[in-house]
Amino acid sequence: MTVALIVNNKVHQILLDQPSVPVWPPFPNGQIPLLVQVPDGAEQGWDYDEESGQVTAPREIPPQPSLPEKPGYAAQGYFDEESWEWKVDYVPDPAFAAGVLDGIGGEHE
Repeated sequence: MTVALIVNNKVHQILLDQPSVPVWPPFPNGQIPLLVQVPDGAEQGWDYDEESGQVTAPREIPPQPSLPEKPGYAAQGYFDEESWEWKVDYVPDPAFAAGVLDGIGGEHE
């Protein structure tokens, strides 16, 4: 049987070929170790669902797409975990604002 040590709802350590789920003494901080049976192939870092007692591979964050340009603004991309997609915010670009005040690259007296 394959057993995993769960810490902060993540598989922290895999114990292979266990005859049963072991019972470990508390950690030095007093926390009781959570050891659960997991399917073969489970890996360190997988998510643990307390309600179902199941472990699953973590959802991968998709790669960040290229950010569309908007003149005068700087694009700031961020990942929204609620919708599980990349979002973009535009903030005024200080370099552009300085260029406007300086005549946008033209010489001024």
